[in-house]
Amino acid sequence: MNPARSLIVLAAVLTVSLVFAGLCAAGDPTYNDLQTTGLFKKGHDYSESIDMVFDVEQGGALSLGTTNGSVRIKTWSKDQIRLVVTKTTAAESSFNAQTILEDFLVQARHKGKDLHLTARAYSDACRSSVGVTFTVWVPKNYNVAIDTGEGNVDIGKINGSFSAKTAKGKITFECEPNGMDIEVQDNSEKSADEAELTESVPADTEDSVTGTTSPVVKGVDNKK
Repeated sequence: MNPARSLIVLAAVLTVSLVFAGLCAAGDPTYNDLQTTGLFKKGHDYSESIDMVFDVEQGGALSLGTTNGSVRIKTWSKDQIRLVVTKTTAAESSFNAQTILEDFLVQARHKGKDLHLTARAYSDACRSSVGVTFTVWVPKNYNVAIDTGEGNVDIGKINGSFSAKTAKGKITFECEPNGMDIEVQDNSEKSADEAELTESVPADTEDSVTGTTSPVVKGVDNKK
């Protein structure tokens, strides 16, 4: 049996939830806007990126809340977080593309060993036409909390607690055997005769848990 296990949660709810503990509302002066690179064109698509590194410490915490976008968490040996955000849209001109892409704002608050990120599409045109991906490298001994209104979440093998939430997408993670208590919750609205999905999944199995609505996945490190 492979010591690592993957858990995949499928969601098919169109409503968006962005109630994320610890995140500030956009525009909070304690958060800084993150600057993007120049506009890049490939075919009919335009894209721009953010690529930044933050000094942190082992045992810190990352929180990321976004209205939309897929998130991938990786680990590395550095006491740093590297954040790469790519925004892409199809547009008739660079001016139109820039106008749309600028409506998706990414902000950060960096305090000590912790990093808090918030991202938001400020217009319907931006939300419906901009594809966003977040790739984040964190120290291996780190805690992670992700909340996306629409998109997949992929969390690599970390030695820390984590939570992941999406209103529409797939959640995948890996953890060491016997190292995590895993809980999957279905937070969608249900009729009175439908039971809420809540399962505890042993970390040393390879079973998959599949939900059909809005999932929340939490893992607690037992080795601490």
